[in-house]
Amino acid sequence: IRLSNTAAGLASPPQSTASTTTIDAATLAAQAGTTGTGAATLTNPAALTFGGTSSVTLPAGGEILSDPITFPTTSGGSGNLVVSLHLPSAVTRAPVHTAPVTPTYLATGNNTADTSGSPYTTTLPGDYYLTAVDVTTTDPTTGTIAILGDQTSAAGASSAGRSDQQTWVDHLPDALAGNLPGSVVNVSRAGQPADDWWKLADGTGTTAADTTGTHPGTVTGGVTWNTAWAGDLAGSAAFDGAGTITTNGAAVNTARSFTISAWAKITNTNTSQTVVAQDGTQTSSFRLEYDKTSNRWSFTRASADTTNPTLTRALSTAAPQTGTWTQLTGVFDASNENMTLYINSAAQNTVATTTSPDITGNLTIGRGKTNGTPADYLTGSVSDVRVYHNTLTDIDIPQLYDSPAPQQPMPTPGAPSATNLGNTSNTGGPLVSASPDTTLNQTLLAEPNLRTVIIAAGTNDILNNTSKSLIETNLTNIMKTATPGGYALHRAFRPDGTPQHVILTTIPPLGLSTTDPRETLRTALDNDIRANYTQYGADEIVDLDTAVADTTNHNQINPAYLTGGHPNNTYYTQLAQTLADAVDTFPPTATL
Repeated sequence: IRLSNTAAGLASPPQSTASTTTIDAATLAAQAGTTGTGAATLTNPAALTFGGTSSVTLPAGGEILSDPITFPTTSGGSGNLVVSLHLPSAVTRAPVHTAPVTPTYLATGNNTADTSGSPYTTTLPGDYYLTAVDVTTTDPTTGTIAILGDQTSAAGASSAGRSDQQTWVDHLPDALAGNLPGSVVNVSRAGQPADDWWKLADGTGTTAADTTGTHPGTVTGGVTWNTAWAGDLAGSAAFDGAGTITTNGAAVNTARSFTISAWAKITNTNTSQTVVAQDGTQTSSFRLEYDKTSNRWSFTRASADTTNPTLTRALSTAAPQTGTWTQLTGVFDASNENMTLYINSAAQNTVATTTSPDITGNLTIGRGKTNGTPADYLTGSVSDVRVYHNTLTDIDIPQLYDSPAPQQPMPTPGAPSATNLGNTSNTGGPLVSASPDTTLNQTLLAEPNLRTVIIAAGTNDILNNTSKSLIETNLTNIMKTATPGGYALHRAFRPDGTPQHVILTTIPPLGLSTTDPRETLRTALDNDIRANYTQYGADEIVDLDTAVADTTNHNQINPAYLTGGHPNNTYYTQLAQTLADAVDTFPPTATL
């Protein structure tokens, strides 16, 4: 049983929760009933141990595996497992995998040995602390096949008779059938969704929807909707210098780390103008704004919720261009109280603040507040406003700025790339092969009886227009034994003592225009992978690109694999079948 005290995905080092967490009791049992709901168990739960003890303390940012335990018999129940944890002390933050199909049930006190489920009176969506249940066999001739990919492997499509979305990895066991030497795990990640996201593409009405959070905005004054767009979204809100959008509560705890991002276009620089802020009683706690005095974009924080507070500003290096869409991103790191402004994903300035007050008013779009009065109204347009309750890094923020792939799932910060896989540096520095803190180590190499890794990454490097040579270098660092400082999957071994087997895939079409330099990059990289995959450190290649590309327009996915312009279930089935065919062919072109 894998427990985690991390709060983000595959982005640099894992974002840590606020403090260590102690779990003094943990159990495993089969779920009773046939509905797949509730905390009742078929039999008495079995106690989990960690290094032989029942209690374990997780450091901030850490993960741990329990000692091995026999898989419980699920016959007569739902087929699901129940993992129960007891925290003897309250926590202010907890890591969670937010998915409504895997709820967490809460009870007061230590009820880890309970079989009835009745003490658990509160239900929350998602898994708290539980990251994975790793299942394996003791047979050394079998093992685990792990797929390490990005959002194109972590996202899927609906199929008939199912309420969930199946990825190509979900289809792989059926496609392989008798040629599957063990089990398949998907360690791909789609990235970290925003905690709040106002796309401002609503088009009509007086409400700005919060598509990922619970803070819809109310439109008042001179605000209109238009189809002019920025970033990833076809739509924006236009402000005439007297309007605002106000949420129904605070979206940010300004004493803790956070990231705020928005696209803005101002029509003049006659006065200071606020793009996004959060109200206090007297002042805005923070602002993304145009500051007239400095004639710069600014990420601004107030020292206190008072009249005339001290304001600290991280300024852009150049003056704004009126009439031009610009992405503003402000990052506050509570661990060192530094604040950084990014313009169009490029870091501008980092400055230190002296205090970090939590000012808890409503979030506002289109104005700020000064000395108790709304002020600095915007004349211009805003689109794609996002809030993250943690610091995004230099290698995360470009994923906010990059235009998405029209025919693939949208990237979000932390989605894997050749650049960030295995990385332990906040600034996207060198890969660190030996560190137990790398997310690659936590999510991949700790898999039980790992025998084969299929790497299906590179989409986000393409979207970021990373140079071909750098993508090649980063992929090689992950795989190839001879690369100094590389992670070198070939340095890890199978249960039978032979080196890990590595399969590299090409990157399927993203739907980019043939005139887009990123499509030129994708084509060149795929061709190089086909010709030189062994130079990267891979043992074999599976050509997913050719399998699903349109035969005439190679930059596009075959229309048979699209529904509404997006990959459908047939697309994901075909990807799985392509890998299975490579294994089934005689002689095989890939082996697991």
